[in-house]
Amino acid sequence: MNAKRDLHSIAKNDKILNDILERVAALQTLTAQLKAFLPEPLNAHCWAANLEDGALTIGVDNTVWMSHIRALTMDLLRHLRQDPRYASIRQIKGKVQLFDKPRVAKKSSPALHNISSENAETLQALAEDMDDPALKAVLERLAKRHADK
Repeated sequence: MNAKRDLHSIAKNDKILNDILERVAALQTLTAQLKAFLPEPLNAHCWAANLEDGALTIGVDNTVWMSHIRALTMDLLRHLRQDPRYASIRQIKGKVQLFDKPRVAKKSSPALHNISSENAETLQALAEDMDDPALKAVLERLAKRHADK
């Protein structure tokens, strides 16, 4: 038996757990509605955090997305009210909810590879003929990366 089915079997005998599961399901459905209406990439950063007393709270993961939600509030309200389940929504609020994401080690920059002596000589010759001082300096630095140091 899977865990979801076990949870629902237990919830049948526990009113509080059943209410919680129903609320989670309702918020998931509302989140799907939000994501379908909101443009990308905004929709990937928003979710229905709460719906209580005619006020929908939309969670976002940073303040930039909150600004976008505020700009779309009236359009979003009109859209949601077309669905009878959400006709009672009178207000949309936003809340920035920062979550501690697991820290991922930054990838180290790839090791600078040495170049062959032949390529180093070619780069040095190009640098000597270069009129642009910035490009000349770059070519000279690259030429110093030969393997026969």
